[in-house]
Amino acid sequence: MDPLLWSCLHNTSACLPALNFVLPKRIQRAGLTLFINMRRTVLLALIINILVVALLLKVLWPLLSLLVLNGSSDAISRAELPAPGSSSLDAIPPLIPKIIHQTWKNATIPEKWQEAQKSCLDIHADYEYKVSQHLYGVKVRH
Repeated sequence: MDPLLWSCLHNTSACLPALNFVLPKRIQRAGLTLFINMRRTVLLALIINILVVALLLKVLWPLLSLLVLNGSSDAISRAELPAPGSSSLDAIPPLIPKIIHQTWKNATIPEKWQEAQKSCLDIHADYEYKVSQHLYGVKVRH
């Protein structure tokens, strides 16, 4: 029996470095080709994973930044808010304009909506009221 084969049977760790010499050359070349192809596949998978993670970071960056940013610089402080019933409320221009927009397919509001329209106008007498109509998908203002 070959001494190399005998040592491989009894001590596998001694066999590993010597296996390259025992295997025929064509099997060694096939193994090397398989190893190179596996390395290319692993490298390709790694590159694809890196690209996917980079794309996800780019797309989700605004959401991720919200986790760490402090929005206190944009907040309205209590000192900026006038007290309820204060006369300073009249001096501050409204942030939202007082306009009621109503749309309908023509200029005539149906009977069932006229009562709601009137009550809304009565409650908000200081609001500007605008009616616009939609004709075939085109908005026409009156």
